Amino acid sequence: MIFLNILSWVLILNLVHGKNSCTNGPSNCVECGLSYSKRNVLRIIGGAEAEPHSWPSMAFIQFKYIFYYTYKGRYFTITHTSLFGGTVISSNTILTAAHCIVKSVKILDDVIKVEPNTFYASVEAMYTVYLGLHKISDIDSGKSYKVKSIMIHPNYNETDNFLHDIALIKLENNIDFDEKIQPACLPDKNFGRNIKEGTRLVAAGWGVVEMNQAMPDGLQNVELRSFANKRCQNIKNNKICAGNDKDLKNTCQGDSGGPLYAIRNVNKGRRHVVVGITSYGYGCFSKLPSVYTKTYSYLDWIKKNSGLNIKKKS
Repeated sequence: MIFLNILSWVLILNLVHGKNSCTNGPSNCVECGLSYSKRNVLRIIGGAEAEPHSWPSMAFIQFKYIFYYTYKGRYFTITHTSLFGGTVISSNTILTAAHCIVKSVKILDDVIKVEPNTFYASVEAMYTVYLGLHKISDIDSGKSYKVKSIMIHPNYNETDNFLHDIALIKLENNIDFDEKIQPACLPDKNFGRNIKEGTRLVAAGWGVVEMNQAMPDGLQNVELRSFANKRCQNIKNNKICAGNDKDLKNTCQGDSGGPLYAIRNVNKGRRHVVVGITSYGYGCFSKLPSVYTKTYSYLDWIKKNSGLNIKKKS
């Protein structure tokens, strides 16, 4: 897989694991974008599974909200669940989309505000992050993490084409890295301002792969190409337009918040760089492209709010 010269730099993250190198094993790795499994880039829409654990920075995030609801004088206990994706970018930080953070749920004709209640001491307690997961049906095979805090971009605007659709989830405990769990690289400020049309990219997630079907059990991945912004109704430069003209390859429900990767050779190894975050699309089962939040546009905000110690690596 060949990528253009825009992928000439990546950020190496200090993961607060001391000065060990990746030669000491995956649990001691202080570099980003590594994979210990062979990648098999296929499809999300149209679909086939990724090779297990070939995208070790992939996060599966579950929102579960239990609340009491009164209807016609009767009390009910309601459980609302939402599932979305994210990307590990440090030892305790997950990158995702702002629209994935649930503010309210709808039941019948009522809109219920999400807030702490008898079941939850905080909004953060409603979220669980699973890492090292491939099949949802085998969720216990992954490692689960509680959420300490959630930060949505202060200028996020859902009504303006999901402007600034980015959020950070901080975990209560540091991640235990191994061959199944590794952080992605972030793009460097020296590249990524303009991703050239035709650049090969990869999206990953557990989103719908066939019309009128449920989410797939195993993680999916798809190779996409970057398009000019005009293909996505002239989106702003802080977003990426990507899709596939030949096949029904795209992201869909369940992929939201997940990564858009580019692959790059660094230190004699192929690294995955999270250049985008799955935001929204114009139709899952069509040749219309999808829109991704451009990670590059938010590097300062990410650094400020994640505490990452970032340095260049040539």
